[in-house]
Amino acid sequence: MIQSFEIIALILLLLFFSVFSLLRKLLDFKGIIAANIIGILVFFAPIGGMRHFFVVLVFFLLAEFFTKWGRQDFEKHEPRSTGNILGNSLVAVAGLWLGLEIIFFGAISAALADTLSSEIGLRSKKKPILIVPPFNEVEAGTNGGITFLGIIASIFGGIVIGTVYAIIHFNVFNESIFVVSMIIAFAGLFGSIADSFFGAVLESRKLVSNDSVNFLATLAGGLFAFAFLVLYIVFVFSDVAMNVF
Repeated sequence: MIQSFEIIALILLLLFFSVFSLLRKLLDFKGIIAANIIGILVFFAPIGGMRHFFVVLVFFLLAEFFTKWGRQDFEKHEPRSTGNILGNSLVAVAGLWLGLEIIFFGAISAALADTLSSEIGLRSKKKPILIVPPFNEVEAGTNGGITFLGIIASIFGGIVIGTVYAIIHFNVFNESIFVVSMIIAFAGLFGSIADSFFGAVLESRKLVSNDSVNFLATLAGGLFAFAFLVLYIVFVFSDVAMNVF
């Protein structure tokens, strides 16, 4: 049951981050409204609450920090729009409202991994390689371009969200929680690679927008995590894993 002090904390946090985002120009006005709605939906989801709201905050803070750091020698970072907010969060929110926490974490993992891969990858001293044939070198920022540094960054992003999952489930930590955390970490890498693939195949041909690619990448991460958790339950048949699921 949600406690009154949690609702007060939610309101204060949303207010703080709204003002902070506006002053720092991290989000435009519509983006701030969308972010607040997402935060509320996460908090009040059937299996949501403050813990899952905290996960969204971790994603937001790390994404913005590394975006600022990665682009400091490049073009000015434009405030994120409603489309960007929704593209990165709709799958995660849907997972919570469907009662599938693993999809929430898989999607958030993919969103953070992809963001870190893109932004930190800009600091690579080597040119990106196109993820699809003919695998030639492309300019930094090209849709579908990947770098070794970017891949490492995406792995780091996935590990962060996998670790957060383990932390908020510390009261039942066991082998199954560790396995699920690893699944979530790999979902981040998978989602990041999916983003690059869709960027090269769809966005570069102007068939979809970047926000749509973000949505597809988080969907890939969420479904990857869900599928591998199901496989784990089926083949290991762990009672603890079933309780987590």
